[in-house]
Amino acid sequence: MHAPPRMQSKWRACQDRGLVLSNNPHRLTWCLLPMLNYLLSIEPLNPSSLIRKLEAGAKWAPLPYKTPTLVRVDDGIAIWTQTNDERAIHPVIEGSRLSPLPFGRSFHVPSLSLVHSDGVRSARDELQSLIASPTGAPSLDDTTKAVLFGWINRMTPGVLDLIRRYEDLDWSSIRYVLTASHASYMVRPLLLVAESHDVPIISIPHAPHSNWDLDLPVAYPALRGPAEAAEFVQRFALNRDDLTVIGNPSSDVLRNPTPRITSDAPGVVALSMLPTEVIAASLRLLSDAGLSDVCVAPHPRTNLRTLQRYLPAGWRVHEGGRTLELLKTGPRFVIQFSSGVAWESTALGLPTAEFVTSMSARSGQFSFLEDHSIYPRIRSVDDARAFLDSVTRNEVDREKLRAHALRWCPVDGADAVAKTRNLLTLATRGKRPKRVLDGWAGEGPSWTVSGFPPTG
Repeated sequence: MHAPPRMQSKWRACQDRGLVLSNNPHRLTWCLLPMLNYLLSIEPLNPSSLIRKLEAGAKWAPLPYKTPTLVRVDDGIAIWTQTNDERAIHPVIEGSRLSPLPFGRSFHVPSLSLVHSDGVRSARDELQSLIASPTGAPSLDDTTKAVLFGWINRMTPGVLDLIRRYEDLDWSSIRYVLTASHASYMVRPLLLVAESHDVPIISIPHAPHSNWDLDLPVAYPALRGPAEAAEFVQRFALNRDDLTVIGNPSSDVLRNPTPRITSDAPGVVALSMLPTEVIAASLRLLSDAGLSDVCVAPHPRTNLRTLQRYLPAGWRVHEGGRTLELLKTGPRFVIQFSSGVAWESTALGLPTAEFVTSMSARSGQFSFLEDHSIYPRIRSVDDARAFLDSVTRNEVDREKLRAHALRWCPVDGADAVAKTRNLLTLATRGKRPKRVLDGWAGEGPSWTVSGFPPTG
């Protein structure tokens, strides 16, 4: 699948004419496509609470949007939008001269003039046309469309507002932009503005690269390991020299020996950011399989109060620390939901399984998880019991797990930080094409794995 022909031609024309960012609806669309695709990939999509929040958006009222954390770092800028981004960036900028560039509040409301501007209306129409299936194609149900239309109405003026706020920065003294997420609607407007000022952008990984994120829309993309880089080169004929392997700056597991595992150690279930119904059903299945003495490691954005309501009897929640610290204690096993936790657990030689949900099956997963001899898949009670039996019988080759992890990410901690800082130096000295791989351009590869309905 590609972008609809009408949209492709408009984007090409807009690039040829070099239209001003803030008057360019197609740039607004580009900023929102990855997140809209993510929402389409959530299955089942739980619309009830979103509809209540976004009801006013359907009436074109100005609604607040979340703003990022923006920090001046010596002669550059770092931006993050969530905890995992910050964990990747913080070790890199630690020790530098830091000064926050506050937006004044965590949420901001765009002006009515932006909400009703022609650019916002055009971008809204383009995005809504993508999720309104043509005759004869599978359709989204009306409730899901209402949720997505409301989200589009809310976020489109927010992106335009962000572009204008980013344009107000003093770009004369900014030599680079550092991010750990190029998919966020809060980050992509900054990428556009930085490009317009010929400021290089460096994107470092906060997680392994996933199969549905076929997008490297920056001049200096960094990846965790050579296997990831080889995949991009093979699939998209990229120049290998444009891809820098830095490892994982947010962890320090490789300098440690594999922890000792005792027979009475608890197991760990590490959650991802999935709909409540999916997590609740998954925990029930694992409990029905006989898993007990389990510590649940929440995602940084998990609602702990909600989690406690559907936690199986006898299970507990790991609170007040990173999942990585829990893994270093040597749990008997780890069950995760297609997440970067799997790399950390196998790097520590911990028996690790992947719980397959409807969302992970639909949206794809990380390539390093595709070896099922390393990561057994759990879809049923029988699968969970089989995994637990293999752990109990001590059938897991822990050295094989660690060797697999090293193939996908060979360095972390201080070594990864040093590689990242070298990349920052390189970026400020030379010039590259502005985007190594623009996945959401008119014929970009992200369309081929997107959740958008067919366009005919």
